[in-house]
Amino acid sequence: MPIHISRHSSAQYNNINRDINNTTDQTVKAQKSTDKSPIRLSSESKFLSSLEQHISALPIVNEHKVEEVKKKLENNDYTINYSSLAERIIKIENEIH
Repeated sequence: MPIHISRHSSAQYNNINRDINNTTDQTVKAQKSTDKSPIRLSSESKFLSSLEQHISALPIVNEHKVEEVKKKLENNDYTINYSSLAERIIKIENEIH
């Protein structure tokens, strides 16, 4: 059973990828038409730069999830899936070693 640990939804990643592709395409077109500089960034470095900007703009904490867990804790309704927790710990341990 795969375990996905993610802070962002696939829709957010799709939006980021779309924005990055649009930005990269526009930058490359503008550079081809106007830039006479001998120094040019590769499309990969432009992609990474755009990706870094988009990621830095995303919230670090999923506030909705935090509030959901807080409410469950307050209502004594929070249950721990020990099997899932154990699988995550094993996966992290395997990645470390």
